[in-house]
Amino acid sequence: MMQRINFLERQWVVWNYRLLAWAGVVWGALFGVIIGYHGLTLMLLDHEISSVVSEVNQLREQKEEVLAQVEKGSGTMAGGVEHLRSLFQRSPRWSFILEEVAKLIPSDSWLVSIKSYVRSEDAMSRGLLLSGEADDLQSVSGFLKELARSRYFTRPVLTDSKEEKRGNGRLFIYTIDARVTVPEEWGGF
Repeated sequence: MMQRINFLERQWVVWNYRLLAWAGVVWGALFGVIIGYHGLTLMLLDHEISSVVSEVNQLREQKEEVLAQVEKGSGTMAGGVEHLRSLFQRSPRWSFILEEVAKLIPSDSWLVSIKSYVRSEDAMSRGLLLSGEADDLQSVSGFLKELARSRYFTRPVLTDSKEEKRGNGRLFIYTIDARVTVPEEWGGF
């Protein structure tokens, strides 16, 4: 019996020992890279965890030092509580201030961000940046007037405004800077 052999056509892959060895090397290198990557991420996470744990321990130590200073300064723990209470009474009560802003803002205007900051001219006063969007300029000016009438804010100023086209209409983007005032019954800043 005779077999035909075609010398013009080559097989796509001929499996021999050399090809099997290269495949083994490639697979080994791939697994080595994967294991190395996971090992590196585990080391980084372990380092992050240890830094967070040390930071938590430092904060605990600082808390103990502050409590010790408060007790030492006032003599008793009740005096320390009074000291802390007086600190909180001098700061603005943000829940009342935010509730006031929610009452004053017109229905066709909405706030995008609210940022509080320490005013540069007076370290004991706070400023509030109100950034928002409105359908028309009348609602922005109405919001400014209402803020000026409020007992929690003084000298609200429109610091930035621009008009944008969105969809079929236009939109006014604004930023208002207002000084936060603390009513006398709160004890001031």
